[in-house]
Amino acid sequence: MRLWLLTAFILFGLASCNKEKFEKELEGNYTGIFYRTAPLVNFPVQQVTLNLNDNIFSGASGNARYPAICHGNWEAGNSTIEFENRCVWTADFDWSLILDGEFRYEWNGTQLKLWQVKGESEVTDWYVLEKVQ
Repeated sequence: MRLWLLTAFILFGLASCNKEKFEKELEGNYTGIFYRTAPLVNFPVQQVTLNLNDNIFSGASGNARYPAICHGNWEAGNSTIEFENRCVWTADFDWSLILDGEFRYEWNGTQLKLWQVKGESEVTDWYVLEKVQ
């Protein structure tokens, strides 16, 4: 029993350190584009900014609700990043455009690409960002 508890504790500690590593690598200020893809629909491209620091995010877009970024908390693993948007939103727009929930990501040291598939609808939101600081 003790060996099992010790093993679980060590694995949890390693996972926590690994998560912090990914978060530190991703921290910074980004600028880039957002776009949505879907079968048979063309969505516009929008300029965006995103700031990731100390597990707090903030950002904006050229159109306040396409996408709706605002601010909140984030945490990352080795292939996903989870956003928890903490803003209050009115009901007069598509809430699926809020930066919230789990996104897959690719990071190459300067470029951060985020994407989220919306259920079974084949709609995907994309953020293609360059680190500026």
